[in-house]
Amino acid sequence: MLKFFLNIVTILLLSCTANTGENDSLTLANPIDESIFFAKINYTYQGCFGGGKKQILIKSNKDSYFAILKNEDGKVYNARLNKFQMDTFDIFINDLRKLKDAAGLCTTSQQYEVKYGIETIVRSEGDCQWWGFNELEKCFFNLPY
Repeated sequence: MLKFFLNIVTILLLSCTANTGENDSLTLANPIDESIFFAKINYTYQGCFGGGKKQILIKSNKDSYFAILKNEDGKVYNARLNKFQMDTFDIFINDLRKLKDAAGLCTTSQQYEVKYGIETIVRSEGDCQWWGFNELEKCFFNLPY
């Protein structure tokens, strides 16, 4: 866990704050065709102070990678991803694979369903020890927790 955190901090300092301004928020009138994305991250959280659902979709186009964040409130954020951000995604996937389902003592529970290529990873986290989705959201779209 500590290694993941240190890797994320390093990556955030090196690249995530150097966004190109392509992270525009917009509301789409038409649904997004999710079949063109090679990764789909469904994130659900529930706690004493509320809950919600979010989704990150990642696609490639030649040598470029793009991410879309869809929030429950209908806002959609777009980002062109650089190498450091893709490295952050790889760290996220590797750490999620290792994450053990935990009920824990935290008042917030998080559920992850990730489709990455042909693999599907489903995990629950209730220890408040790992905030992988929030780290991706911050890194990709420069959004606060």
